[in-house]
Amino acid sequence: MRGSRPCTGLEALSHIDRLMKTVTCCFAATLLAAAAPPHNAPAPHADDPPRVADVAPAAAAPASHENQEALERERALVTEATEALGEANGKLTWLAFGFLIIGAIQVGMIVVQILVLFRSIPSVEAAVSTRNRPRLVLRHCDLETFEPGRLAKVLWIVENMGNSPATILEAHATLLAMRRGTLPAIPEYDQRNHATGGMPVDVGRGVRLVQFTGEELSSGDYDAVTRLGTGVVLFYGYLLYEDALNIRRRTGFCRLFDSHTGRFTVLDDPNYEYAD
Repeated sequence: MRGSRPCTGLEALSHIDRLMKTVTCCFAATLLAAAAPPHNAPAPHADDPPRVADVAPAAAAPASHENQEALERERALVTEATEALGEANGKLTWLAFGFLIIGAIQVGMIVVQILVLFRSIPSVEAAVSTRNRPRLVLRHCDLETFEPGRLAKVLWIVENMGNSPATILEAHATLLAMRRGTLPAIPEYDQRNHATGGMPVDVGRGVRLVQFTGEELSSGDYDAVTRLGTGVVLFYGYLLYEDALNIRRRTGFCRLFDSHTGRFTVLDDPNYEYAD
């Protein structure tokens, strides 16, 4: 149907529950109606002899027409009572069997509800996790020191733009002055600049970090970046963090320094710039 949407696990569970309850009620009503005594059964009359199956036989008496008729009536009553008892036992047996089926239906309904509930738990957790997840981003980076014969220095700030706190497990960054060329497909991180430990980052808060180059900046690299335009300064790395549910996420970043503006710009490369 146009405009319809697929049922969620909880909606399907509600539909199944209503259907099973309807079937159970209809089945129980049918059994009770079948087990009820017929409405047109004759009511006992005051002059009728007692309908007891174990009436002791009368003592031997001279055979007479009246005694013979009374004996025949007693036998007919005993036969009728036995048939009625057998019919009642049969109805009770079917009634017990019906309630057994109803119990099986109820157990099946509970099992279906449990299965649907367990299957819906991951989707609910994923929705909650996605909606309330933290999101760490490289908010700001600034090249504070860039002189020949010194270590280049970058101040960078990581900010939580999500909806829940996060804990940084690893913070890795590489500051590299190099001649223009193609970056490796797999980032080559400087393992000397690898910070580990739990750094909490609240929602809307930031963490200030500092990064240096691994080696002093040479005059040739400095001139290539600032005067000749044949060199570039790259700042790239990644953040590994987790949320309150211990779900780990990783964010990669890569920035290219523009010597004309004195600012870093985002380098559009999915191998370096990405987010989980």
